[in-house]
Amino acid sequence: MEHSPITLETLRNMLLATRGMPAVPFARVPVNELWTAKRVLDAGVKGVMFPFTSTPELARQAVAACRYPPLGRRGSGAGLAMVCWPPTDDYYTLADENVFVIGLIEEARALEKIDEIAATPGLDALFIGTSDLSFSMGCAETRTIRR
Repeated sequence: MEHSPITLETLRNMLLATRGMPAVPFARVPVNELWTAKRVLDAGVKGVMFPFTSTPELARQAVAACRYPPLGRRGSGAGLAMVCWPPTDDYYTLADENVFVIGLIEEARALEKIDEIAATPGLDALFIGTSDLSFSMGCAETRTIRR
């Protein structure tokens, strides 16, 4: 959703198409803000990728956006999400314990704090955004565009 025309409605249709399949749907949100994570989680994704996770604070913000209080700040409007997960008497605990949170490392300044970012409780993985990171380090890619 960060670099594509996929809308929330399109994402919802994609998620519905995965029901009953051995798929683990993720969404790459356009910005690291609570409302972006809330919308894709409520639609039923099981993991969220957050762009430009360049500080420990942003890593903690990403984790908090994916968990319900008191562990985080996620709101409780998970209508569709509840039917995308296995049946349970306690959806909120199941979701908190199983959501996958990924921070994208896309700026040189993140490398200075990479150990602290990686140590963030609840952050499950880091993904290196090679293109943005190389631009941030002054090593812009050059590609020939054929027309």
